[in-house]
Amino acid sequence: MLSEGLGMENSLAKTVTMCNTIAMKEILTDMERLREIALDQQGLVTRRQALEAGVSSGSLRQLAHRGRLERMSQGVYRVPQAPYDDRTGLRLALLWTGRDDAALGFETALDCYGVCDIFTDDVHVVVPAGTRIRRENGEGYVLHREDLQEEDRSWWEGMPITTLERTLLDCVSWGTPTYLIRQAVDTAHRDGLIGDKFAGEAVALMSARI
Repeated sequence: MLSEGLGMENSLAKTVTMCNTIAMKEILTDMERLREIALDQQGLVTRRQALEAGVSSGSLRQLAHRGRLERMSQGVYRVPQAPYDDRTGLRLALLWTGRDDAALGFETALDCYGVCDIFTDDVHVVVPAGTRIRRENGEGYVLHREDLQEEDRSWWEGMPITTLERTLLDCVSWGTPTYLIRQAVDTAHRDGLIGDKFAGEAVALMSARI
């Protein structure tokens, strides 16, 4: 009887160990899935992306509880091992909107293009007109609800952004200081990023608002 009891205990222990091993393998597999997504997003991944990749809500909560994932904002997580830089903050703003068609714009886009000495603490993001976003942790984000055409869209460091021309026009209407826009137009024109016609139109628009 004693040997039978010991046998049952050993069998039970093996079963528990096996279950724990399977659970750990699933967690590792989930982390691999999340890392694959985060690799192209400055170490960030959204809850929706995780679910679409086959990672369950329960696994996400468990990984966050164990410190394997860092919760950055509502619905957005970060793989802690990934480097954090200025681009991470910009990517976070885009993912925070929950919109695949969100794009960096206005003064943030102007800063990304590096054509003038602009500095802004806020992150300007363009989302489609009529978009309603009810999420926490949106401090420091300026949302512009406007419909962008395909010709108004471009890419910067793997992130959607308004084209330089669209950005300059938006900054004129937004009220960005004239000296910064003039510097941006002069630099972009000198570097061949915009043509003579557009440069002239931008200068005319600046003069009209004074």
